[in-house]
Amino acid sequence: MSLDAAAHELKPSVTARFNGHTSIVVGGSKGIGKSTAERLAQEGSNVVIADIDPGVTETAATLAAEYPSVTVVGTVADITSLADCERVVSETTTQFGSFDNVVVAAGVVNNPADVVTLPEAEWNRVFAINVTGPFLFAKAALPVLKGQGHGRIVLIASFWGRVGQALFSAYCASKAAIIVLAQSLAAEVAGDGVTVNTVAPGMTNTDLHRQALAEEAAKRSITFEEFRDQEYAHIPLGRSADPVDIANAVLFLTSDEARYVTGASIDVNGGVLFR
Repeated sequence: MSLDAAAHELKPSVTARFNGHTSIVVGGSKGIGKSTAERLAQEGSNVVIADIDPGVTETAATLAAEYPSVTVVGTVADITSLADCERVVSETTTQFGSFDNVVVAAGVVNNPADVVTLPEAEWNRVFAINVTGPFLFAKAALPVLKGQGHGRIVLIASFWGRVGQALFSAYCASKAAIIVLAQSLAAEVAGDGVTVNTVAPGMTNTDLHRQALAEEAAKRSITFEEFRDQEYAHIPLGRSADPVDIANAVLFLTSDEARYVTGASIDVNGGVLFR
């Protein structure tokens, strides 16, 4: 079986375990965030998708048409703006009364460079989106979640937040920061019935991942397929994750099955890193 065939799209069975819930997915226009929004809708949750990408409204419209039993709306928002974060929370509570789950999947990778040549502006850009953004959205959402006495927050980290990689200091450091930020938040709100956790994906078959593979393959003067297969050979399970593999871990952490899990980080990396 080819690696492409192995990395098949999964269609999980629907259990409707989120009936009556409302979930906010930040960075839900594409990739892991989009797959998470779809899985939540499949399981009965209303979904508010926020993304700086104007295509978020089209993503929401497509999901709304596919899952007419729930309400899916999209809004353009910049996670690095506290005003935008507060607006998303306000619009969600106005339309739905409240919300139960917050998933922050927005993130960027730094342009590869060693520390000496990495521009300060690039470092600041990565941290603004990957760390300050989740902090600001938690700042906006937690008063609602604490006030109602329950809620789930899940932040998307990375296996590169567990071990440094040359040329990606900003990205690795930012994802490590996310894991510890979630632990701090979890400690602060445990008494309010709110849990905070992270999911740390490995290589995941998203547009961003495929673009990175293609760029590196070009630098090495080999085909995309050759470089992809070399990279995937290092993964014990033999393939990259599908976005839905990450989304399923997020759904567990937002479900009642994970009500006693907080401050945790779940590795979903195909066995490429054990700890």
